Formats: sequence, structure tokens, C-alpha cells
Amino acid sequence: MIHHASQIPLSGKAAIYGTGGRAAKLLAQLRRHRPDITPVAYLSGTPQAAEHQGLPLLPGTRAAEAGHDFVLIAAYCYDEIIPVLREHGGGKPLFVFLDLDVVNAPKPPAPKADPALTQTILTRCANPEVFREGLRRLPDKLHFTLSSDCNCACIFCPCSHRPRGNQLLDADLCRSVLAQMAELGIHGADFSPIMGEGMLHPQFLELLQAARDAGMADIRVTTNGTLLPQDDETARRLLDLADGVSVSSPGLTPEAYRKVFRSGRYGAVLAGLEALGRAKLAGARGRVNICLRTYRPFEETFQDEGFLRLTPLFKAGGLFFDPADGSVEFDTWAGAVDTGAFSQSMRVARGGAAKGDPPCCMLLAPAATVLPDGSLRLCPCRYQDDPHDELVLGNLGDEPLDALLFGPKHFELVRRWCAGDIPAVCRACALYAPPDPSWLGPEK
Repeated sequence: MIHHASQIPLSGKAAIYGTGGRAAKLLAQLRRHRPDITPVAYLSGTPQAAEHQGLPLLPGTRAAEAGHDFVLIAAYCYDEIIPVLREHGGGKPLFVFLDLDVVNAPKPPAPKADPALTQTILTRCANPEVFREGLRRLPDKLHFTLSSDCNCACIFCPCSHRPRGNQLLDADLCRSVLAQMAELGIHGADFSPIMGEGMLHPQFLELLQAARDAGMADIRVTTNGTLLPQDDETARRLLDLADGVSVSSPGLTPEAYRKVFRSGRYGAVLAGLEALGRAKLAGARGRVNICLRTYRPFEETFQDEGFLRLTPLFKAGGLFFDPADGSVEFDTWAGAVDTGAFSQSMRVARGGAAKGDPPCCMLLAPAATVLPDGSLRLCPCRYQDDPHDELVLGNLGDEPLDALLFGPKHFELVRRWCAGDIPAVCRACALYAPPDPSWLGPEK
């Protein structure tokens, strides 16, 4: 893996896999820093033209025809591309280009929302019935927080600073919600917690199986990785049930885990990643994605002992990593996180909603999460002091899912926001984003 053209160890003719911004950046670096490398063709999964930027554009399955000495992969899903090129690339060397600018450069400020959008939404809040008819758009997935507890104390997470308890989502209630989702046409289940560590739930794998049995077509898991299975059989089961397993990591060294996650389980993470990588190469369905949440520059973390040890699995496509999925910029969770613990490359993210801004897209879409006590909360990403706040629509043990989404409590929350009464947790949330105007559709 490389993050600059100067690191390519070969000279000669190169085929570039990709036609987007990442490929354009790599080409600019080649022209400026590597006159000894000549691009001779572009490759793509499903090319829509015969050429790109004056060079032949071929499907990856015809890579052997490109007349190249090596391939530079400048596309996101390189773990899916590598097997294709291994089979159809003529046995030429492969290099993956990772663009570090996506994390090293400060994020640009979010575009200012159109105040007219707030008024448009408000007109559709005349009463609960009009609101439900005019704005109802069911999400494509729900999030599940299976445990309120965590076995790490990450410096960027409010769980480290607030009482957590050890509440677990009732398995029967979870199955009931999954069945309701299927009936409504919601076919995605994301076991990515707003708090806690989901793999602490003693029935974690059984609940993933329940999601699959309920007809969920897309099942995702986010974990701190400390409880990943280390035996091949269980690792294979996890990856056959989950379409994606995202492992948050502060970097693959013991020091990074002690400093950022405040955990001594680095060895367990590394062993679990190796087991998942083997399972993937053995044919398991899910992708294993390492998402860096680090205090150091990404180029430094690439030299971590764990990354070097896992390099064969990355190169073979058993594990996946991309800087676009990581971060050195962290939200304060509306002031719930003590940013005094941040160090080195860690930055504080800025953002939030102001009076006149339309309701966040996560409230209107909505991106809801099921909390361990069965409450349904609109936002799956941020809370302030307690997730049981004004964004909670009700409890799924008392009311069905369909009655809560775009029901009276949802209506009142949106109406109040449009009138200027914005929930406290949203006022300083760096993830605030207005809805896409096209999402509203024509007024009914």
C-alpha cells in the first residue's frame, strides 16, 4: 500500500484502476514526481466508455490486455478489485493507493441550509396526520444498541465520562422489532451502538442470526474489536452473518490502545483480526473494515507493528482499510467529551444547528436506534448526558415501530425544531446536516 506516487518501487508502464478523484490525484502525482512511470490504460469495473483521459479504458476482467508492467489501484473497494486482478491481470504486481488528504485536511464547513426549507417542512406539520402523510419516508435500516456497557473507556466517547450501567436489549424484543421491520419493508439492521459494546451481549451472534432469519438483506456491525472471535469457526460464523464488520482502532500498537481506548486488550484485537481475515479468505461473505480513530498521523500508523503483521491479509483482500473511513477529528458530543484528553493530531470537530436551520436529515430520514431498554431514539450517533432524552419517540415494548416513526412525538419534535426550539444535543453536534431538498418530494 502506498499513499504517494514517490513510494512506488517500480518503473515502467502502469495501468490505473479507477476513474474518480482518487485516480486523478494519483495521475497528477505521477506526472509531477514519477516521469519514469508511464500510464498506458485505465481499468474499471463497468466502464461506460472505451477511453478515459485519452487512454484506453478496459474492464478489470480484461486487465491482461492493458500492456502494463504493474497496476496502481486508485479506487475505494480495493479488496473486491484485488481478486479480479489476480485472476485477470496477467500476474503483474499490484499497488493500492490510499489518499491521506481525506483525513489530514480539515473538513470544510457544511453548506448553509436554505431557510426556505425550514418553512416548507413546517407547512407539512399542520397536524400529525398531515405530517405523517407529507413527510413519511421509512428508513432503509435501523440501528441496535445491544448493551449500555463497554469494556473500553475511549477518550473521545462520552461513555467514559457518564454512568453506563449494564443493561442488555431483551432478545425477544429485538426479534419482535426485526419482524416489524421486515413487515414495513425495512431490510437493514445495523448493530452499531450509540453507546456500549454490542459484543458484550451474550446472545450477540444469535441476534445476528435472528436478523438474517427475519429477512434483513444488509447486516452491519461496529465494534471496538476487543471481543472478536479468535477461533476460525466462530470468526467464519460472524462473517457469514454480517455483511460488514467495522473495527474501530486507535492504531495497532499496545500503546495506542492504552492511550486512546484505555484498554490492555490489544493482543486480543490483533488475534481477532487475523481470525476474521482468514475467514474472509476462506470464502466468508462479510467485509472486515478497520476504521482508525487515532491521535497520530495516518502515515505513522501504517508502520505500526500490527499493520505490518497484517500486511499479507490486506494484500490478499482478507482485511480492508481506507483512510476515508477513519478520523483524527472528533466531536465533543455536545460538550459531553473532555477534549483535554486529546493529543497530537486529534482535532475538535465543529458544527451544530442554529435557529432557522431545518431539522437534521437524521431526524427526518430517520436514522433511528433501538436502545438497550427498548426505547426508540431518532439519532443513532450522538447524545449529551443521557441517550434517554427528547429524541426518544417511545418504547417498542409498549408501542409498535410503525406507530412511533412519524407518530405524534416525532411530529411534535419536528414542529418545535422548525419553530426554533432545537434539541440541546443538536445545537453543537458536528454531524448536523440538513435534509436534501429533493428528499421532500412534491407537496401532497
